[in-house]
Amino acid sequence: MKKHRFVIALVGLSLFAASSTIAADMTQANMDQHSVTYTIKGDGLVIFDKTRTYRTKSTAAAYKGTFAADAPTASFEKVGTLANHKDYRVTRKIKVKAKMQGAAAQTFFYVNGHGWVKGSDLTREYTTANCHN
Repeated sequence: MKKHRFVIALVGLSLFAASSTIAADMTQANMDQHSVTYTIKGDGLVIFDKTRTYRTKSTAAAYKGTFAADAPTASFEKVGTLANHKDYRVTRKIKVKAKMQGAAAQTFFYVNGHGWVKGSDLTREYTTANCHN
């Protein structure tokens, strides 16, 4: 009888640990390891007339974007990183909101040859050519 109680307790603890791990995987902090689905907001995809130069604030994650043809959704999956404090050419942007309760809207920029990068990881480089003085 004691063996049965021990086995039941062991199975219960392992199920609890597995469910806790799954719940923790879907938090905002662990989104980089998974493909996250967003709802497209605002104007949708905006393609710039001319490429724009942006600089990474620190090491930024690059994502592969997948867009649904029949719904306003986009999924992003981490595929790499960009170098720290380096200039990159950006050709388009998209504003999205995660399908998680309480998530804020985010802007992703497409960096040529690397993928999509969160707007919070980039800063716009102003030169004399694009300054409006």
